[in-house]
Amino acid sequence: MIALVLLMVLTLLGVSVIQNTSQQEMMAGNAHQRNLAFQGAEACARWAESGWGVSGEGLGASLLPFFNNTTAGLRQPLTATEIGGTDDSAFWSDTFAWTDAVSQQCPTPSGLSAAPRFVIEELQLLSPGGSSVKFGPLPPTKYYRVTARSQGGAADAIAIVQTLYRR
Repeated sequence: MIALVLLMVLTLLGVSVIQNTSQQEMMAGNAHQRNLAFQGAEACARWAESGWGVSGEGLGASLLPFFNNTTAGLRQPLTATEIGGTDDSAFWSDTFAWTDAVSQQCPTPSGLSAAPRFVIEELQLLSPGGSSVKFGPLPPTKYYRVTARSQGGAADAIAIVQTLYRR
């Protein structure tokens, strides 16, 4: 009788350990997928800043293309009408902003379920206040918002990275 009780306790302990291990394995897999998605989005944002396209256009290039919403990925700031409402929650939750007409595709790192995509928005020209005695007034500064989206190895692991580029 005592042996059966001890065997039952050991069996329950073993099942509990197996369930705990399975749960930890799933958490590690989810963390891996999230990390893959983040790395894909980060690489895409850096690629968008440094150079995209055949001739390596980028925000660091001497001549920038026009941001007149005719080239995919190069936009004036998105409006509430374009993203489907009065706030930008639709921009982040559905796939509208990541279609071929709106965004550009980045090279796909291995392990991702889909190619990362980016959008660069040309923001308002800002004229900083103040001046320099030697050089006069400070030149106007242009800002660009780079938003990159990537999926991990699983389609439900999504990461969005956004940077601000000053030129």
